[in-house]
Amino acid sequence: MGLTSLLLTILVALGTVAVLAGLVLLWRRLRGPLLPVRIVGILLAESLLLVAVGLTINRAGDFYPNWASLLGETTPVRLPATESVHLTPQLAAQASAGRENGLVFPWHPAGERDWRLAGSPVAYLPPESFQPAGAAVPAIVVVSTAPLPAANAVSELAKLVGEPVAVVFVRLAKTTAIPVLATGLARELPASLPVLGHGWVLAGSGPAALSLWQAAQQRFVALALTSPTDGVTVHKARFAVRTRLWVGPDLSSALRWAGTQTPPPLAPPVALTPLSPSPTARPGVHAGHAS
Repeated sequence: MGLTSLLLTILVALGTVAVLAGLVLLWRRLRGPLLPVRIVGILLAESLLLVAVGLTINRAGDFYPNWASLLGETTPVRLPATESVHLTPQLAAQASAGRENGLVFPWHPAGERDWRLAGSPVAYLPPESFQPAGAAVPAIVVVSTAPLPAANAVSELAKLVGEPVAVVFVRLAKTTAIPVLATGLARELPASLPVLGHGWVLAGSGPAALSLWQAAQQRFVALALTSPTDGVTVHKARFAVRTRLWVGPDLSSALRWAGTQTPPPLAPPVALTPLSPSPTARPGVHAGHAS
């Protein structure tokens, strides 16, 4: 049970009320030899009240999301480092077309069959991905049970983002295994496409979108829920996502908002040419200090 769990806060609050009620009912009886019980009860009630207030403040500010962070125990999360951008042979062959208006193409990642989708995903890469010194761009994943849009519609939707991002459209089926899909996206997306390994935004509708966000929280930083999404899912999302959650009627608006949540593209590191040693300097003697 996490420190931001609503159930934990409720249990502590109920415990506080129970102790206070017990003190009120038994106050006159807790005399003489039982006076220490009264003192312990007062201290216990005050302690529970402080804990309840602390949990409420922590839940609102999300200062300590779990017990490990409260105790100072940190577990480092390894995110893939982007050293350089390499296009697959298939994408490199279409680089000239991609540099003009970006590129829309069917994406066939390894293990796609295990995801049990209703069809192969469709991906869009911006022109920045095809430049000679190409940058790794952030990614927006769009999940839906509806048929995927046509190539020209995908390009138009991607341009609504207003930022250089990769957009991947995924059509879910009733048999789609969300945990397997989350693991597969985390592994295959940065491995086969020139995208960042983190800082993604998820857009979609229904409980499946929320489940995918929860299964891959290390990758996604924001969630955009579109219609049709029931009120129960929206309510759960407000507690699960807390910040960087958008709820709206259509995908176009969701993509515009998603563009404001993505990190900037990351260019490959610059390789510095080492300086050649001074021709006048001798080994072991610093220039300007020779005697």
